[in-house]
Amino acid sequence: MKKLARLAWIERTFGKEFILPYRACLTRSEVFEAIVGFELVKKTWGIRTDFPNGASQGFNLPFIHHGTPQKAQELWDQYGNKLIYIVVENVLRRRYSAVAVRIDAEHLYIEWNDKEPEISQRDMYKRLENLRRIAVGPNNLVFPWPGGDPVRSVRPEYVRDLKFDQIYDVMIHDPDIKETTFTLREDGKLVVW
Repeated sequence: MKKLARLAWIERTFGKEFILPYRACLTRSEVFEAIVGFELVKKTWGIRTDFPNGASQGFNLPFIHHGTPQKAQELWDQYGNKLIYIVVENVLRRRYSAVAVRIDAEHLYIEWNDKEPEISQRDMYKRLENLRRIAVGPNNLVFPWPGGDPVRSVRPEYVRDLKFDQIYDVMIHDPDIKETTFTLREDGKLVVW
């Protein structure tokens, strides 16, 4: 799915409050206008990229996590108009990055890294010892993976402080959502990727 289509899907499915402000840009001047717009309102920014026809998930397209005009210029110099540039408000401080996977009609399995809150989601599985795991749903044992060990499930209201209840509510009511990646910012904003 194209990243812009994904952002539109997140907004429709989870709500506008679950995405960060962004601007999609095709030209160098649009990129720098977007940067100036974020800097005028004292917001830090980053740049995500996509191919004009979209990229499959997991493709390592370039991105800038902590943006500077110099980094943006270097990115433009390297790729020019071959990419779509999505200038987005930055997630400055995180409490965690997470992935939720549907187990069945009533349960999610969630893995999150709050030991290294600043690590990017694409890197959070590099140190498995820092991942925490939980099942969310009615109180009982679930088997997240065939042949695997059972995991005790906790009710969504018991993980409200982590905002897992919000992810649970949307995913359980939409059977087409099999997996969701998300981040909880230090200021309490939940961001779905």
